[in-house]
Amino acid sequence: MFPAAFDLHGRLVRLEPLSPSHASDLAQAAEEDRSTYAYTWVPRASEVERYIGAQRARADAGEMLPFAQVRSVDGKAVGCTAYCNPRPWPDRQEMAAVEIGYTWLASSAQHTGINVESKLLLLAHAFERWGVARVDIKTDVRNLRSRRAIEKLGAQFEGILRNWSQSWAAGEEGHLRDSAMYSVIRADWAACSQHLKARLSSNRHVRQSQISIGMGNATPDAPRTGQRAQPGAITSAQEAVDALRHHGSRITASRRFLIEALFASGAHRTVEQLAADVQEQVPDVHLSTIYRNLDELERLGIVTHTHLGHGPATYHVASAAHGHFVCTDCGAMVEVPPVVFSGLVETAASTYGFRVDSQHSAVLGRCRTCAGDG
Repeated sequence: MFPAAFDLHGRLVRLEPLSPSHASDLAQAAEEDRSTYAYTWVPRASEVERYIGAQRARADAGEMLPFAQVRSVDGKAVGCTAYCNPRPWPDRQEMAAVEIGYTWLASSAQHTGINVESKLLLLAHAFERWGVARVDIKTDVRNLRSRRAIEKLGAQFEGILRNWSQSWAAGEEGHLRDSAMYSVIRADWAACSQHLKARLSSNRHVRQSQISIGMGNATPDAPRTGQRAQPGAITSAQEAVDALRHHGSRITASRRFLIEALFASGAHRTVEQLAADVQEQVPDVHLSTIYRNLDELERLGIVTHTHLGHGPATYHVASAAHGHFVCTDCGAMVEVPPVVFSGLVETAASTYGFRVDSQHSAVLGRCRTCAGDG
């Protein structure tokens, strides 16, 4: 159910697919002060290679997506985390819920903002790219330190499941533990996201820095979400192809057909819809390839994605200013010409002394069909 492995980039941490290349750093990280691991299994240095092999085997079986948490300041792997336990919607194969777990950090990486940013990256990808309805996080009910950290993320405590999973406490080999269950659901995500970004912006390790979340394989110095390249007014698929060539990007068949699909529709499209368009021309193209191509196009400012609180993210050709009417019943989205909102935005910006670099407005309500007017 999980797609191919991918990277997630933040300012403090980079989440990379766990691989043997991380073994040396993780062996060193695991042997720092271990006093906080009383209820968490963290491999000893001698066990790290086997640990990585076991996690990768679970990934090959489709059970998880494991990551190394790589500290941006020095490029060292300082811990691990993972997506696990994916669950589909009742009537289709797309992911409805997923868990974040298998998380540990070296002592020197704790209380630095790395855990907060890692969770923000993982949650954002789950809700905005996969369109899940729920993300689970659980811990040993006795692990008060972990429970406080989860609650500070904005996750909601849901109760205790007795004898739920394996205990990692010393002397409890073969026993089951009681698990404290937490979740973030789609309705919580907007507030949770703002909360996590506010925590990061006040963290001394990122103070004076803009908080930006980049998805996919962008390099640390590349423009990311909220910090994209400005290509100018690109009005056709051919201009977009020329812009990619100018930046040294390869023009593959799947990339070209994806660009043509975006410009031909002129509307918001989900990743699955775009993949279906491309697969009409390139039948064997994978969803992961569509994601990577969209990441590259977004990094260059050619396309942008929108997530308005329900359903998966949608993609469309970037424009300097745009707005939407969004039906909260059926999810229909209508793009509105910039002029509809521009006067209001300019007036508000002038009143509050704010310089507008880009504009994105949304009006929520019910479309004519759902309202029974048509």
